[in-house]
Amino acid sequence: MIKYILHVGATNMESIHNDNFFKEMLKGLPSLANILLIYFAKDRKKWESLTNNDKENFAKANDGKELNFVVASNNIDELRQQIKSADLVYMRGGSLTDVLLVEMSRLDDLQELFDGKIVSGSSAGAYILSKYFYSQDMGGIFEGTGVLPIKCTAHYTEKKDPFIKQMKNTGEELEVYPIPETEFVIIEK
Repeated sequence: MIKYILHVGATNMESIHNDNFFKEMLKGLPSLANILLIYFAKDRKKWESLTNNDKENFAKANDGKELNFVVASNNIDELRQQIKSADLVYMRGGSLTDVLLVEMSRLDDLQELFDGKIVSGSSAGAYILSKYFYSQDMGGIFEGTGVLPIKCTAHYTEKKDPFIKQMKNTGEELEVYPIPETEFVIIEK
């Protein structure tokens, strides 16, 4: 079984939803947990500050677990091993959705690698897990890895309704997840 947590982004924003998001990621992890942080959707210069920010957010939500953080490698073999060793895989969003998609698509056994884990995607991270997604940054509807047979858009507001309608008519008939700012959904399969 895999627990997927799709979050819309803005994890830096003070919000009860964001607090609950980090708590939800920690639920069900062992007392000594390995957390893989994937930042491919962000400029590499920001990775250190992102790591510090995420460690703070996890620390606030932690209920006494010992957390071991690892930042994802660009080396495909090393990344595969990092995913295998992780209890939680957290893909943080950013404006480089296309880069995250390319990097994660190199793993043709992604769904198998996720088996038995908690997998969380925020914004771009949620997009790439989906079969189809609407990205305002990229300017349209695109195909993700298809790990989850869904259609998704983050940062949802009513202004995106025309794109939601267009996404419903794209590809096969799948459930659409329009997720409002700072909120998240859980999908278990």
